[in-house]
Amino acid sequence: MVRNHSLIKKLIILAWVIITLIMQIVPVFASLSEYVLVADFDDVKQSDWYYKDVMEARKLGLVVGGANNKYAPTEPISYAQYIAVMLRVIEPSIELRDSKGVWYEKYITRAKELGIIDKNEKIDPVKAIPREEMIKYTCKSLGIAPYEGNAVVFQDVKPADAKYINAAYYEYLTEGTKVLGKDKRNFGFGETATRAQLASMALRIQSYKNDPQAYKETAAADRVRMEQEALDRYSITERDIENRYVSVEKSRILIEEVLKNVKVNKDMTVTITVPDILPKGWEWRMIIMCTEKTGSIDPVFTEDMIEVGKTITTKLFTNSNNIAEYTIKVEFDNGLPGNNPNSVDSRIYISKDLISGITRIYDKKQHTLISFAN
Repeated sequence: MVRNHSLIKKLIILAWVIITLIMQIVPVFASLSEYVLVADFDDVKQSDWYYKDVMEARKLGLVVGGANNKYAPTEPISYAQYIAVMLRVIEPSIELRDSKGVWYEKYITRAKELGIIDKNEKIDPVKAIPREEMIKYTCKSLGIAPYEGNAVVFQDVKPADAKYINAAYYEYLTEGTKVLGKDKRNFGFGETATRAQLASMALRIQSYKNDPQAYKETAAADRVRMEQEALDRYSITERDIENRYVSVEKSRILIEEVLKNVKVNKDMTVTITVPDILPKGWEWRMIIMCTEKTGSIDPVFTEDMIEVGKTITTKLFTNSNNIAEYTIKVEFDNGLPGNNPNSVDSRIYISKDLISGITRIYDKKQHTLISFAN
């Protein structure tokens, strides 16, 4: 009996020692695990807009980096990378599977098994994936049916391509971009996205999967808020009209949208496409001056009103080898003469050298140069 009591006492002491050791060791491994999961990538800074989402997605195991602890945020998302994210969201156990060949084989194989990718569909895993393909795979992975209505949600999407894109919009999984000053939006059809955006997409998709209704309620409120903020910031308001000048910030945004669509061609002509971003009846005023290598400066294009959406190309003013610079001046107004008490102007005009890239912004009300940049 004494011997048994002694044995039991020794076992209790041994058990206590083991438990104590485990309690000391487990926090160490837990801390190491947490560190590995949330340690910063070397190329993702805390000041980057995508930092928080990248770190959260990494912590959840939805995105991974490459060699040397690099995330490569500016690189485009490949088919393989996006499909891998889809599978990690909808079937986390996929990480326990081995890949017989390249790392992405198990994700693509499983995506075909689940019907996310059609069995006969051929993809190039390392190629950058277009936005419309991302949306299609997202909807299929989350069980979202194609939209069958006739609504035109995005101006740059043809009806034949719109089913999954529209479905994603109504489920608050894509927003596109609003056309400045208009109740229109573009999707970015055919464009690709970067790995910086991938983390945000991954978190959004996981939130939808976890609780679709709660996700949509929050996303709907966010959409209303962001659209109102955009309206306040970018649209011409009654206050602008009362002041007879559109604010510097709004004027700059609208004019720079025009400058995105101006280019010098190889034959040294200039092409302009005027976007539909002003209120009905408002007009653009543009002048293009040509500086010859002799120093002579002459106008090659002057236009008060160009048809919205129309693309025009200037005629060659002089021998192409004699052109030193083209300078375009852009401003806008509400179509009324300056002496009319109801006339409204852009607060600024922008003068941009199309070859050198030098940009000057002038305050028309104060008659001063407010910005100069190359």
